[in-house]
Amino acid sequence: MNPLNNPPADQIHPGDRIVTACGGYTRYLPGIESASYNGKTVYFCLPACKKDFELDPRRSCLATSITEEQ
Repeated sequence: MNPLNNPPADQIHPGDRIVTACGGYTRYLPGIESASYNGKTVYFCLPACKKDFELDPRRSCLATSITEEQ
């Protein structure tokens, strides 16, 4: 599943399964690492992944999903 295809942030509830930027799955909890990309919320397993994304989304673990969207 593409991490850019999660439901809108206001429709996700604690415990809902979401796709992380690297394509893995986790359960949503308030405060989970997230960022915005092209108007969509992207979730991260680790703070380090979010930092990497914020430096350059096209070279982060989200890069494959970004490429697939084009």
